[in-house]
Amino acid sequence: MLRGKLGINVNGGKREIGFKFIIKNLYPSEPPCVYLDEAINPLVVAQNDYLDNENRIRIPFLQSWTNIPNKYNLLSLLIEVQKLFSSRPPIAAQPVSS
Repeated sequence: MLRGKLGINVNGGKREIGFKFIIKNLYPSEPPCVYLDEAINPLVVAQNDYLDNENRIRIPFLQSWTNIPNKYNLLSLLIEVQKLFSSRPPIAAQPVSS
C-alpha cells in the first residue's frame, strides 16, 4: 500500500487530498485500487461520479487499464486523477478543528 497527498486546483486555489493506493499482485497487468484517504487529510467528501460509497476512485482510466507500461502506470494514474479532480473536486470542505 502507498499513501500520499496530491495537489488539485479548487476554485482558483490549491488543495491537497490524501490518497491510498493498494497495489495488487498482478500489477501492472491490473490497475491498483485507489481511495481517498481521510486518515492522511480529513475531509468532507462531496458527491462525485468518480467515487463509490467507500471513497474508492472509479475513473475511466482505471476501467480501461491494460498492461502498456508507458501509458498505464502509477504516474499516469496520478496525472489523470489530478486532472479530473481539479475539474470536479471530490471534497466539499475541510472539517473544523477544535
